[in-house]
Amino acid sequence: MKLIILLTFLLPLKSLYAQESNCSDFRTGNFRYLDKKYSEITVTRTETSQTEIDKSRNITMTGTIKWLSDCEYELTYEKVMPKSSEFLVGITIHAKISEIDGKTFLCTAEAKGYTLKLGMEKLDTP
Repeated sequence: MKLIILLTFLLPLKSLYAQESNCSDFRTGNFRYLDKKYSEITVTRTETSQTEIDKSRNITMTGTIKWLSDCEYELTYEKVMPKSSEFLVGITIHAKISEIDGKTFLCTAEAKGYTLKLGMEKLDTP
């Protein structure tokens, strides 16, 4: 009888744990920034690259991603259009995912002495 009662409480916990998101869920896909300042930027990420399109400023940035751990990566910009924004080429951003809540995550991004906390949401792909 005790075993049945114990299993009654443990089985639902197991299903909750199985649904928990982890950093690897955010390695690939389409994303948007949660901050309204960046709402016009869409992000498309593969295992090794990332493309950001800023519709409001007509800028496209493409870079390579190197995953350092499950929740930490470096993004190095390799191509930026238009040419007036090429100063971004070669900049490496070190990012670390710190919190996950369903389809959203918070990360800390550091580059050239600046630190920025960003939230992103993974979008459903059609």
